[in-house]
Amino acid sequence: MGPVSFTSYMTRHRQRVQALLSDRFGLVLGTETKVMPFYSLKLAKSGNKMQVVDENSPADPIARMRNGQLAMTTDMKGIVSMLTDIVGRPVIDETGLTAYYKVKLEWTPDTEDGAEEGKGSIFTALKEQLGLQLESKKGPVPVFVVEKIERPSEN
Repeated sequence: MGPVSFTSYMTRHRQRVQALLSDRFGLVLGTETKVMPFYSLKLAKSGNKMQVVDENSPADPIARMRNGQLAMTTDMKGIVSMLTDIVGRPVIDETGLTAYYKVKLEWTPDTEDGAEEGKGSIFTALKEQLGLQLESKKGPVPVFVVEKIERPSEN
């Protein structure tokens, strides 16, 4: 499976979940644009530090993320998707990067006790380890809107 696999895998997974929710709950989703906070993903001044991967080389389609560690081979869509989950806010790619990358990132996850010693925040780790930075902005962001949902029938 090539590096495009992670993005394809996530697209197929979302389609399956959406079909399940539509069948079981009659869920109908729409989209609209709302003005809200988001992060713009840009190249840091240090430049891209990610390892480019040949799109014909085999890659694991699954991202591994746990306790402040992320490992995956993907394009920028996959990176943006994972960062959106990590930071809890929409992330919009403004890097202009189009290749597939082997990504390994380590940071201090937010905990109730505060940051662990010796590791940086996700923002610092992105800049130092990958050559990327997140910039907080506010503007139009596409969002899903539930237009219809029903109680499921008995099994």
